[in-house]
Amino acid sequence: SHFINNYLRLTVLVHRERDSDRDYFQVVGFEVKPKSLPFYVEKGQVTKEQCTSPRGAALKVEAGTEIPFVYDVVFEESQMNWATRWDHLLKPSDDVVRLQWSVMMNSML
Repeated sequence: SHFINNYLRLTVLVHRERDSDRDYFQVVGFEVKPKSLPFYVEKGQVTKEQCTSPRGAALKVEAGTEIPFVYDVVFEESQMNWATRWDHLLKPSDDVVRLQWSVMMNSML
């Protein structure tokens, strides 16, 4: 059995701003969550079985098996505003800083 990330959930984070007479939305981030889910093609339609595991399900794939790749797009309102959308990347935690330094050092070798 193998895990094949054949399903993606794309969450678009939007911040709502209020202008004098209307609301407008700004995209301030996104998240992508891949999963391996058992999808089966029936009469040209893709149907999804229920899957209880958060990681996904192991797929039994044989030669010639058709594996559809599908995605969802979800819009989620965020409290993060446009001006601070990069702060979580520019002010990383200590673990992230250590990882970034080790990646840089490894790339120089």
